[in-house]
This record gives sequence, structure tokens and C-alpha cells, in this order.
Amino acid sequence: MKTQLIQLDPSDDVISVRDKMGWSQTSRILLVWPEQGQILTRRLDLLLLQRHSSTLGAQLALVTHSTKVQENAEVLHIPVFTDSRQAQATRWRGRRRKPFNIKRLNPAPDVAELRIKHQPLKTSWQEHAVIRYSLFGLSITALLSLVFFFLPAAKIQLKAERQAQTVRLPVRASAAFATVNLAGELPASYQRVVVEGRASMPTTGSMLIPGEPAIGAATFTNLTSKAVRVPQGLIISTLDANPMHFFTSKAGLVSPGPGRTLTVPIQALTPGEAGNLDPGSLSAIEGELGLSLSVTNMYATHSGSDVRAPAPRAQDRQALLRQLSSTLKASALTDLENSLGEGDLLFTSSLKLGETLEETYSPGNGLPGDQLDLTLRLAYQAMVVTADTLEALAIPVMDGSLAEGLVPVPGTLFMTHSGFSEPDEEGAVSWELSIQRTIRVDIITDEAVHLAAGQSVEAAADRLAGNLPLADEPVVVISPAWWPRLPYLRMRILMTIE
Repeated sequence: MKTQLIQLDPSDDVISVRDKMGWSQTSRILLVWPEQGQILTRRLDLLLLQRHSSTLGAQLALVTHSTKVQENAEVLHIPVFTDSRQAQATRWRGRRRKPFNIKRLNPAPDVAELRIKHQPLKTSWQEHAVIRYSLFGLSITALLSLVFFFLPAAKIQLKAERQAQTVRLPVRASAAFATVNLAGELPASYQRVVVEGRASMPTTGSMLIPGEPAIGAATFTNLTSKAVRVPQGLIISTLDANPMHFFTSKAGLVSPGPGRTLTVPIQALTPGEAGNLDPGSLSAIEGELGLSLSVTNMYATHSGSDVRAPAPRAQDRQALLRQLSSTLKASALTDLENSLGEGDLLFTSSLKLGETLEETYSPGNGLPGDQLDLTLRLAYQAMVVTADTLEALAIPVMDGSLAEGLVPVPGTLFMTHSGFSEPDEEGAVSWELSIQRTIRVDIITDEAVHLAAGQSVEAAADRLAGNLPLADEPVVVISPAWWPRLPYLRMRILMTIE
């Protein structure tokens, strides 16, 4: 009997195996499991494949070494073989399952008959025309009533009487205060800003600086029996605590034998009058030649000179520091003002220098120069009171003096300040605070809506103007515009009070 052999892959599942079985045209299908990997180990997987095989009209068998698959196949009566050759040479046990055939147990119901059967019977009073027309009329009346109540809408704008409220009180602010005191004490904080600048000015002083180096002659004496060469550039010096150094400007050779001498020209390493030495001042030789030679200057060195050059004085530095510090202080004040939030108050009298971060002069101290440059970086600080802190004092004070029946108009609070003092010993600043705002008569919205509900536009405007303290005529708008009266339903009236 012809058999379709299907080799399974380790990645196969029920769907992919069913697709492979769909190409079979034989009466027997043999599924061969892969050597590696565990696939289709559930009993449900084999059941689905068995059913699909039945729908194809073929008998299903397996070639697998998986114990779990073999157990599931035994339960489902699916033949299992050790290899494909045995499967093809052996008759398979079991019967092929017939394709599933789903039969209707009950005939389809008659829809028309069911509709008639379940349709409610009409009672006799529903057949009367008078009752039917009456119910229709009631429905129309109810619908019109809903339209009458919910269709119209109105907007009313009122402008209440207004007046100004002003309060003046003395206040103090300090970083030592922790909370707002209605007696006039406000907590403040110090804000810090760092400013940097550079400035220069001509120097007004002078100083002596080295000009020409001193020159002379040095006599070298041989201390050995051999000739000794004196190289050009050999350094000789005095034996002082701050030795003066010279170098040989010409090379020479000292003849062999102790006491033999050689005189060569020398020049001071450092220019200036300090190089003009007395005879016999030079006696030290740098390097190993000091073991073979001795040296001295038989004559005084000469021609060393100093020259006068422009240089900054202490007064120049002080003047430049004052000038740049003043400029940076003004810059710091501007930076602090720009960093304030809206309504914050800066006490300019409290501005002070907190720290000098950098102070660099060029040229440095003791150096010449015709221009003095200064780089300065300073940290300033000043006391600030925030807008929230000011309002925490102003609003309770204003509300405490507000008459009954009046309410403040939002967004009209305004404060002015005058007479700032210098910080006292405690660091507190005193001044006079003037608080202003606009107040209006408190109009109860529900009362105003009650006066206007169900009235015509003219009647509503007259009733509102006659019963409420208004600064101007009320504005009443009905929607739709052709509707004769304001809504009776109060929720359909929008009231705004300026």
C-alpha cells in the first residue's frame, strides 16, 4: 500500500505539520520525528493531527523514539514504529477514522411562525382611536415642554459698583525673621551674584631697572702640573649669600704648572649696577674646573648700569581697584534686579560685597610697566523679599479692614514702597508699605438669576438694575435670539459679574 512519508523538523508545530499533510494523495501518512528536539509532545497535538488525517481519508502512523509521544499515541490508537522501513513493510493496525460529519439533530425553526407566536396580543383598549390620539397628544406636549425648558439659554453680564481700598503700614524685613507677622515683620533672604570685570589705567610711578651688564677681567691660576683649558661661558661667582654670577666671554688655555695664570674677559649674567664689583670679589668656579683652577678679578668690574622706567605705584592700584569695584557694584545691582521674580522686592541699601574671588594686577608688584591692568571677580549679596511674602502680609491686612458686603476684585492688588532705611544692627530694613486694591459689592449669583428667570429681556434688565447695586446697565442676551423670554430653568442662565 502506498505510504506518504513526511520528515518533521525540530521547529515544526501542529499547523506546519497539517500543511505538510495536506499535500498527501495516499491512503497512509507516516510522520517521522527528528532525532533532536522535543516536538508535538501533547496529546492534543496528536489528536488534532489524527483528525486531520481522517478528513483527508488517510491512516496515520508515527516513527519516533520519544517515550511521551509513544504513550500519547498508544492512548489514541495510533501505530508507532521504530523506523520508516518497518512502517512501510508492516500492515497498520486500527481503522481509519471516517471524516467528521456534523448532522443537524433538529430542523431549522420557522422564523415567521416564531414571530407570530411570541408577538404580544393587543388589548382591546389600545384599539380605540381616542386613546391612541390622546397618548400621541400627551407625547407631543411633553416634547414641547422639554424644548420650552431646555432649548432657550441666556447670558447675563453684570458690572457691580466698585471702589478703592487703601492701607498704609510701617514694615520691617530681615533675614532673622522666620515667618510673616501681621504687625509688619517680613522674612527676607540674601541673594548672591558674581560679577567680573577688567580695567586699566596709565601708571604714574617709576623704578630703576637693570640696563647694561657689568664687564671686567678674571685671572685663572693653574693648580696642577697640566695645562687646563678655560671654555667660553664658564660661570664664576662671588661667595655671598646672594652671589653675583659672571661668565667668560672668551676661551683660553692655562699653561701647565702650578701658579701659571691666564686672564680672560668676563660679563655679568644679570644686567645692572649690582654687577660693578670690587677687586677680588670673584672667587668661585662652577663645575669640576674648580678643582684645577682658582679665580679672582684683579680689577673692579665696571659699566653695569640701571635705567629708570615707568612703574605702577600703590596709589595706582588703589585707584584702579576703587574704579572697577564701583563699576562691578552697579553691574551686580542690575543683575540682581533682572533676576527678581514678578513682584519681588530688592533692598538696594542692603547690597554689600560678600567675597573677593579674584584680584589680579598686571604688571605684578615690583615690576615696571607704563599701564596697569586689573582683573577683578567679586561676589555681592543683597536682601530680597518675595512677592508671595508681601502678599501673605498685605491680603490679611486688607481683608481685616474690609467692610461687610464687599469683596475684592481679583488681580487688582497693587503695592508701593517708600522710605527704605539702611540695614540696622540686626540687619533689618524699615520702610512704609502702601497697599491698594479695587473692591466691589458682593452680588449673590443665585439671587440675580432668580430675578431674571422667565422674564423678557427688558423686564429682566429692569429688575436687575432696580434690585442690585450695579455700576452700569446689565447686558442680557437670549439664545436663540427670537425666543421671547429668559429660561425658567436656572441652570440655563449663565451669570458673569465683573
